[in-house]
Amino acid sequence: MRNSLLTLICVTLLAMLSVGCGSSGGKKKATLDTPSGSPEVVIQSARIEPILAAAREFFAGRGYAEMPSRHAYELVFDRRIEDSRKPQALRVRLRGTQVNPTSWRLAGLSLKVDGWGGDLASENLVPHGFPQVQEFLEAIKLQVELNR
Repeated sequence: MRNSLLTLICVTLLAMLSVGCGSSGGKKKATLDTPSGSPEVVIQSARIEPILAAAREFFAGRGYAEMPSRHAYELVFDRRIEDSRKPQALRVRLRGTQVNPTSWRLAGLSLKVDGWGGDLASENLVPHGFPQVQEFLEAIKLQVELNR
């Protein structure tokens, strides 16, 4: 009798643990069907300037402000989180890398900025924003291709 009760308790605990692990709030790692698993597109263009111009126009039209960047082929766009009591912003960081003489890879990251606008601002990666950034990159790619 004691062994069957112990077995029943173990089976019940195991079942509860397996259900609990499967319902982790839907926070799965956001991987995309790209070579890196992160947001990126390859755009046919001999020059980076039209790509960067299309990205600037895209994000300006969606209420993002361009922020300074330390890299020539990087763009940073912020949009303040309005309903937050703390100074926070959503940030999209884009970086262009030349693949060959006629194409560029544009990669992006989604970030949350705590302490936005202050000296001690910190960026935190937001992987669940990757699919949206991928959509942004696809739209920028389409715009560059239409303007060729």
